[in-house]
Amino acid sequence: MKKLVELDPVAMTTKEFDDTKIKRSAQALKDYLLKVAPGDDVLHMKELVFPIVEQALSGTMNLPFDNRKKPLRYESGEGLLPTEYSKLAAPFFVAISGMSGLGSDLIEPICKDGKIYAWMEFEDPA
Repeated sequence: MKKLVELDPVAMTTKEFDDTKIKRSAQALKDYLLKVAPGDDVLHMKELVFPIVEQALSGTMNLPFDNRKKPLRYESGEGLLPTEYSKLAAPFFVAISGMSGLGSDLIEPICKDGKIYAWMEFEDPA
């Protein structure tokens, strides 16, 4: 469902978050990380990412997450991460950073009463 959400005027991230998407993507990433054998985790994905995933699942995370603090940024940019991890981590970090569902609507933000808004796609709660 689409919702009109307020944006932070400096960071241009949403001030409202898609909790359903966060929980769904966090659980998928957690399931993946739990399956990674210690000997196969040379980049320490579990050690670095699991605490963030657990915070998201427990609802104790302060949002938005600062993507500058995202673990494995260099490795991601260099293509060193397993493909499955990247496919699961990308939507999770986008959702917790406040960029989820914004798409191209940011091209034409809506200004109203001195605030900036954009349409955002939210997942329907199950």
